[in-house]
Amino acid sequence: AKMARQQLARAWTEHFAALSRFDKEQFLPPKRFCLPPNSRKRPGILRQIAVQTRRSFLIIRRNWIIKFIDTLLIVGAVALISELEGIYDITKDVNPMVPYE
Repeated sequence: AKMARQQLARAWTEHFAALSRFDKEQFLPPKRFCLPPNSRKRPGILRQIAVQTRRSFLIIRRNWIIKFIDTLLIVGAVALISELEGIYDITKDVNPMVPYE
């Protein structure tokens, strides 16, 4: 693995040396620059909580019909399966005559 890595490094160095100035610029790191000052004030924690709470209520209000339909489908499927299966008979004696010793 070490020899393969050395061969790849050597091949890349030779390839990079053969590139034109325009093609080399594509692989060179960008020039240093200063970041702009942060002029935006970050909202406080209470403001973030209020925004996220409003957002949650908006999503709940928008999706309530779908959730209601899903609930009806699940309850209906459970009721249908229960009706199709019928009532099970108990296979074990409810009051077995086991002496306490």
